[in-house]
Amino acid sequence: TEIEGMQITKECPEQKGYFTYPQAYCDLENIDLSHASMPAAVVAESCFSKCATDSTGAMCAGYDASFNADSNAICATREKCEELCDMLNMADDPDTDVDESTPGAIRCHGIDVHRSKPRCYLNGAACNANGILPDARRKSHNSWDFALRTDVRVKYGTASFLNCGGSATATSSATLSNWMTKGGQDWQMKYEAYLCPTSAGAPANAYCGTRDTCELLCSDTRDGSCFAFSYSLQKTGVNQPYCVFH
Repeated sequence: TEIEGMQITKECPEQKGYFTYPQAYCDLENIDLSHASMPAAVVAESCFSKCATDSTGAMCAGYDASFNADSNAICATREKCEELCDMLNMADDPDTDVDESTPGAIRCHGIDVHRSKPRCYLNGAACNANGILPDARRKSHNSWDFALRTDVRVKYGTASFLNCGGSATATSSATLSNWMTKGGQDWQMKYEAYLCPTSAGAPANAYCGTRDTCELLCSDTRDGSCFAFSYSLQKTGVNQPYCVFH
């Protein structure tokens, strides 16, 4: 129905989110959890605080006996680590980041996230050079991903240890065909370049890519048909990450 004098347009402003650098971490920039201004809610998630005297807790799979009171390791899922990182950037107004010039302010610019254990490290400003992880700080490591806190057009959350019901078993052929039609040749080429072979033990139409490539491909469905994806660090017996789209 048309209404005279009214026009509606779709706008997707950028928002704070996390861009994943797979198999990498930011070197020598862990935030000191013993800082005098560190919120108690962050300190409470440290591996030493949670697990040193009782390592049977749900998140204590991320604990290591070598951690002591000076350790900056946090035993939590990626989504909890993102929540803590965001917490360090929030002023009294929850929609406003802390002013860089605020005396004593602690700002989180990214997270080293362990790929198989509930463990992370929060990182400071040297890990974020205008929305990019600097090469001088980027170190390769198969056990870690780096989540850079930056402006993103599409924000993806994480639900650790969960699946999207029965639909998580595969991307349906009908859905995939629809996306290829609407996404065009470029989208189809990107998808087919990483399509898991049927003999690899992954679900049908699975995409053999790292989390960052799964996010980009999901975001590139032109009509916004892709709402989520299930991500696994490995296929059956093979150290190869893959995702299926929903």
